[in-house]
Amino acid sequence: MGRIYTTGVHSDCITPSYYSTGYMESKVQWMLDTKAGESLRKKLLSHPAFAEEPKMAIKAIEILVSIYEKIPNSKKDYDWGISYKKFENGFREAKKSHKEFVKALTELGLLPITQKSAPPTLVSTGKTRRYLFRKEFKDFYIKSCVESENSYDPEAPLRSAALSRKRNRRLGMAKKIEDVFKRTHEVLSCTVEVDRVRLRKEPESSKKNEAMVIIEQLRRSDFIVSESNIKSSRLFHTLANFPSDFRKYLKVKDKVYSAEVDIRACWSTFLEAQLLLKQPKNDALKAECAKWRELFCNPTKDPREAIIEEYGLNATVAELKEYLNKYLNGYTVTEEGDHRELKPIYSILDEWFADAYPAMYKAWKDAKPKKLASQIGVNFETPLMSDPRIYSLAKQQDVVLYYQFDGFGIFARPMSQSELEKILVSICELMQKISFEKFGVPIVVKQELFI
Repeated sequence: MGRIYTTGVHSDCITPSYYSTGYMESKVQWMLDTKAGESLRKKLLSHPAFAEEPKMAIKAIEILVSIYEKIPNSKKDYDWGISYKKFENGFREAKKSHKEFVKALTELGLLPITQKSAPPTLVSTGKTRRYLFRKEFKDFYIKSCVESENSYDPEAPLRSAALSRKRNRRLGMAKKIEDVFKRTHEVLSCTVEVDRVRLRKEPESSKKNEAMVIIEQLRRSDFIVSESNIKSSRLFHTLANFPSDFRKYLKVKDKVYSAEVDIRACWSTFLEAQLLLKQPKNDALKAECAKWRELFCNPTKDPREAIIEEYGLNATVAELKEYLNKYLNGYTVTEEGDHRELKPIYSILDEWFADAYPAMYKAWKDAKPKKLASQIGVNFETPLMSDPRIYSLAKQQDVVLYYQFDGFGIFARPMSQSELEKILVSICELMQKISFEKFGVPIVVKQELFI
């Protein structure tokens, strides 16, 4: 029998009791054991619907957390939720209709309803009226994760034993995944560790909170299924979103986070190949795509530097990297089709593209830029990054790959810089070979060492 907790409201957090009446330990007990989680529960119980049926407050938190954690990589104050069916099933044990609790969540400011159809998501397909998460719920969730992680004691015998069993069970499931791409990432997520002492000493920031949320999610997860994102075909996973500033604190057994390799200007590089898929017989487009390839696949000069020099742009390479990616991905047009008021750099980029590559510019416009990201992901980026040969080479070199969308983090045992550089060169050369074999695109792969 699991632990039993009382349902009364306590000063700090829920107090465990093995003898009092109450509810069995829920999937969100970790959250309820924090001040932020208890505050959320009190907020729910302040509404008559939940006050009459207190257990449904716990159900509501479970539903919100389960949906929230299935929507990865969100950078907004809210996430697309799912249709009412999740709530209908979640509140099935309630005496009242699930609609009463959905209404209560809306009135409490935790769950507004969209005014128009939402796009398909990982957890639901088809355009339907959906629910959104308010920033207030996201704040409760993040604060709970940070509190829980800060109070985590890996030496606590009962808790660490239970977590060890859970992790071993999850690791056993991960090793059975046939797809080498997903198997590698799942096994990594089961075995990765974090230097919590050093991380906690970092100054408070949203990125630090994000890192601690991911640690907390990985620590308590029984099993996480890797999913391919519908929009971009990228593999989205909890660990894949770990902030880059804190990856230096990660390790896997005797291996530490030692280096990174990534495709330079990945999306821009594959743009010409994607446009040619749609118009393979357009000679003018072919000629311009060859010119584009020379620009973006030049191993001795960054294409952003070349564009800045040629057009005298008032921007750094880092700034142009962001501006160019946003521009080519259709950032200059809203979903309703209206042009935004943007920085002058976007107008300059538009003039540059239209003037230097008129055939590509027309093909790009015709292909609808906002749709190109998913097509490039499906046709080029993910097939390259998921090629089994890369993972076989990593295994031979005794390193662990950490997938990062258009590159890899490298976990390696302690070694000299020259030894590590040889390994990185072999991985980069293989990625280049695969890209040229599969797509005819001679990509440039960058590498960075952290030892």
